[in-house]
Amino acid sequence: DYSGNGTMLYRNAFAIAYQYGFTDGDYVISTEIDSLNVERELSCRDEVVRSLDVKLRQDDTFNFYRSRQAETTTTIAEMRQCADLTKLFEDFEDDVQAVNGTFDS
Repeated sequence: DYSGNGTMLYRNAFAIAYQYGFTDGDYVISTEIDSLNVERELSCRDEVVRSLDVKLRQDDTFNFYRSRQAETTTTIAEMRQCADLTKLFEDFEDDVQAVNGTFDS
């Protein structure tokens, strides 16, 4: 709001300058907000891409370990069917005791 006892020309010039100031300020604010929003959007996108890359690598690692675990489980099951593990462990313990006995004497 302006007050003055000036002429119509003065009042019009003041109103134009006042309006120009607001318009220019609005433009600057809009431009800066747009710039800030673009920065924020790019930053967010980069974080999502990085997070997705990490998740995909973790998924690959998990799937590798899961397949290795399945292979190992199958191998152990086959070994239990084909071999007498109790006898193998007894023989192993006998061998260990024999070797320890040689070092003790």
